[in-house]
Amino acid sequence: MAIRTVFFTALFCGFAFAQSAYDLGFDAKIDGDYETAIEYFTQAIKDDPKNASAYTLRSSVYESLGDHKSAIADLSAVIKLRPNDGSAYNNRATLYGQSGDLKNAEKDARKACELKVCSALNFMSENGLLSK
Repeated sequence: MAIRTVFFTALFCGFAFAQSAYDLGFDAKIDGDYETAIEYFTQAIKDDPKNASAYTLRSSVYESLGDHKSAIADLSAVIKLRPNDGSAYNNRATLYGQSGDLKNAEKDARKACELKVCSALNFMSENGLLSK
């Protein structure tokens, strides 16, 4: 019985630390302290590798810093964790487009639209960026 209690206490504490790092990362992002935000979101992800929200917010920080490659990698992690997340596909489509990778941008934009989030696809269509 004592081993079970220790296990659940450790599990809960790990979750509490992950949430704390996430909250601190969120605050740092709001304050515009992007480097600190990345550190906290990275810690939150280490503490809870299935924390899709931490990946999403870290991606937005990377995007703010112009690091599209890292932002795309984080959104890919979100998509792996939540394959029906239309916003993640939509945001990744936008990043691919900003990076000049129109093929992957269109692919993700179409997938996002299948999931009822069509803003990237509409933008590409309105600007003649879709393949024929």
